[in-house]
Amino acid sequence: MMKKKKGASIIEADSWEDPVKVRKMDGTPIGQGAITLDMTHVKTSKGSYLIWSYRQFIGHPNDTGSMLYIASIDEDKPWILTSEPVLLTRPLLGWENVSGTINNEGPYGFIHEGKLYVTYSGGAANSYTYAVGLLTADDDADLLDISSWTKSITPVLNFYSVKGVFGPGHNSFFTNEDGELMIAYHGETAIDSTLRCDGIRRVHFRADGTPYFQMSAAEDLMTYGANQM
Repeated sequence: MMKKKKGASIIEADSWEDPVKVRKMDGTPIGQGAITLDMTHVKTSKGSYLIWSYRQFIGHPNDTGSMLYIASIDEDKPWILTSEPVLLTRPLLGWENVSGTINNEGPYGFIHEGKLYVTYSGGAANSYTYAVGLLTADDDADLLDISSWTKSITPVLNFYSVKGVFGPGHNSFFTNEDGELMIAYHGETAIDSTLRCDGIRRVHFRADGTPYFQMSAAEDLMTYGANQM
């Protein structure tokens, strides 16, 4: 983790302090004896948390696959965990275990109408099988209590979702100039391609407030046109 110096420009190299390893409460690195990647920050009404992917024993029969862990932090020193890491999800579903890949990675979250939604990716990152899964919890829940979470058993974005988009995954969210929530991800334009391209689409919400990521560009335009009439 790197900290920007107070008042410094975000785009200047010397604006940043030296990187430090994220550590557990006992001072040991969280990736000791394994690899860690795709760390993200989530802030709810209950507190601040880090979520990341963790994997041990790659290439061995007891390979754990990529698993997602969560821990609380103090925002003044976010590189030091204030709780023990808690296993949030591991790749036990069929769509998470395909193309020789055992994978839960790339977590990213947003809050909408009192709910925290955390997307993550499973399947093979260089294949049409890559897909986005969804974890849900209440905004005021204790996120370190695994019972606070609900995991969708099917992906919310995959190669069936939008015609011509294969392997959508490893997404993030941002707000556009109109204040609308957008999802960005990488994918391929053909089922046999491994050339990853960038994709962006608008996030829609159902009547019950749950997010919907699978609307094509044509459907999106039709919806907006109908609303304007």
